[in-house]
Amino acid sequence: MKKELEKTRKENDKFRLFEKISSEPIAIFNDQFCVLWVNSAFLKTFRYQETEIIGKSVSILMTAESHKIAKSYMANYDNEPYEAIMVRSDSTTFTALAQGTNFIHQGRSIRVSTYRDITTIKANQRELEQAIAELEIFFNNSMVAVLVLRGGRIIHRANQRFADMLGYDSPNELQGESIRVIHLSEKNFVEFGQQFYNSLREKEAQNIEHQLKCKDGSAIWALSAGKAVDINYPPDLNKGVVWIIYDLTKRKEIERQLLELATTDSLTGTNNRRQFMELGEREFTINKRHGGSLSLLMLDIDHFKAVNDSYGHDVGDEILCLFVSLCQKCLRAEDILGRLGGEEFAIILQHAEIEQALHVAERIRSTVESSTRSARSDIPAITVSIGIATTTGDNDLATTLKRADIHLYQAKEQGRNCIILSSDK
Repeated sequence: MKKELEKTRKENDKFRLFEKISSEPIAIFNDQFCVLWVNSAFLKTFRYQETEIIGKSVSILMTAESHKIAKSYMANYDNEPYEAIMVRSDSTTFTALAQGTNFIHQGRSIRVSTYRDITTIKANQRELEQAIAELEIFFNNSMVAVLVLRGGRIIHRANQRFADMLGYDSPNELQGESIRVIHLSEKNFVEFGQQFYNSLREKEAQNIEHQLKCKDGSAIWALSAGKAVDINYPPDLNKGVVWIIYDLTKRKEIERQLLELATTDSLTGTNNRRQFMELGEREFTINKRHGGSLSLLMLDIDHFKAVNDSYGHDVGDEILCLFVSLCQKCLRAEDILGRLGGEEFAIILQHAEIEQALHVAERIRSTVESSTRSARSDIPAITVSIGIATTTGDNDLATTLKRADIHLYQAKEQGRNCIILSSDK
């Protein structure tokens, strides 16, 4: 008898140990799945009195579906955790992470099970999953390109908009690639990293306009803004950088067209008066600072009004375009040609002495005369009168233009199709 009492005392001590060491609900079941013992946390969680639950089947503690799962785990001595929908005494339910272990007690199998309430965790998990799903929808369907880089500036993810922007069928084609593949050159890759490194480390906002390389090798303009994923300061950039990228190609083309409209003669495609004067002022300023020679040619198509009157303005427009084309063939890339108005044009020859200016002027005069004679029969032959003025830096653009214009007038008076020149030396 003493031995039996001692054995019972020791078993009760074990159960009291469960009571002390765990704040989670614990229950002990026999091999018939009936409750033998529960701790106070169990009673509090399930809202039972001890006398109400001892000897009851596990089936009253969970939904029918969860009961099937629990019986299977108990019968198969499975000690892996599983989720179950538990039922309180008032019929309310909660989600628990259940886990049990089988023992042999007094020759009979028992199972010790814990039931951790994970209702809040599951709710938070559902909210997190919902938030992730919403972000995925935004990421995949955004009209803005999104790029995620990780350690070593490797493309971790990109959305479809980014792939479309660079001509890729799928963003998966870029995954795992270095962003070198989207830069025009190694120099561009290095410079881009240098431009953004400090702002990313300092968590400062910075937008950079730059060019990116498409799959077919062509280039587009983009505006990029990046932010480090790591919230610490300074952030570990290897953990990731998220880039928002806007395609500026259309905007840049519109800007180019607007600039062209503002600076280019719409008929001939050469510089308009405003642009010619701005470029000329710049060249004369540089010339004054560094010295050297500049020559300025004033050109006027002879008898152009008569051409318009006789052949119509359409033919006159063709002649103006042809004239510009012929002039450009006689000039260097750095020389500046502009239409000042009507049939009057001007040319600035950089680093050109009077002899060089005369050589260029004569080439233009003879080219115009010979080329228009051999042009289409419905376009009349034309000639050009030219006045030249050169300067070594003492005169400004306006003064030099006036001198060249005087010489142009003199060329007209002397019968046209000729050149009059002077130097300020």
